Amino acid sequence: MRIANWCAGLLLGFPLAGGAVAPIAALDFTAGAWVDVDATGKARVIEMGRVTRLEDVSQLGPVVDKIKARLRERIETWQFVPAARDGAPVASRTHVSIWLEGVDDGKGGLGVRVRSATTGAELKDINMIGLQIAGNRVQEEGAVTIDVTYDEGGKVVTTAVADSKFFDGHRFTGYAGKALRRNMLAAAQAWKFVPEQIDGHPQAGSGRVPIHFCFSEACAIAREDSKDALGDAQFAAADPAVKLRSAVAGTAL
Repeated sequence: MRIANWCAGLLLGFPLAGGAVAPIAALDFTAGAWVDVDATGKARVIEMGRVTRLEDVSQLGPVVDKIKARLRERIETWQFVPAARDGAPVASRTHVSIWLEGVDDGKGGLGVRVRSATTGAELKDINMIGLQIAGNRVQEEGAVTIDVTYDEGGKVVTTAVADSKFFDGHRFTGYAGKALRRNMLAAAQAWKFVPEQIDGHPQAGSGRVPIHFCFSEACAIAREDSKDALGDAQFAAADPAVKLRSAVAGTAL
């Protein structure tokens, strides 16, 4: 269901002042946090990031604040595997990306649970204007998955298309497909990462970013309702320096 249909009456297990609650089936959204991990794997959240899909809805400000507070509490109970230097665990810093799902709790509210969580660098600047221009030039709806490496300063070093397809399932072919891949890679060259840190030193790394783009309302609705596409470019580190040890998928927020 599109967020515009129900956001004014959204409850995430927390009461909002006034207004009726629209029926909600489910909603996927994401949040992020920068976390310091000591040599024993204990975490301390140093910065909470955005809650996608909800952050820009002014009516949901109190709900977003409570989601962040709950997430901070939960993350600091999780156990991590710190990075190692010369074979010994050392203090580390990582970005935790959390995929969340809101489901109707049957009591006039929406319960929130963790779908998954990953560690790694943060994709800080995804050059959205460049990506939009790349998509607009071919006017096709689909997805491109890009593999990327970055240096210790967070600057992109290499990019490559790992996969690309239209939303009807067909692969990109011909001139339009080649142009789209070429333009997406050019846009990706301007991405900016904030790397993980090992013992205070930023680390180069690599990973994968799926990008979904739509021009029609039907495509946007299908993407928002999809369990496979959250609608925002999310970086998945290939081999993060810090790893999450706790099993958090399916746990309630």
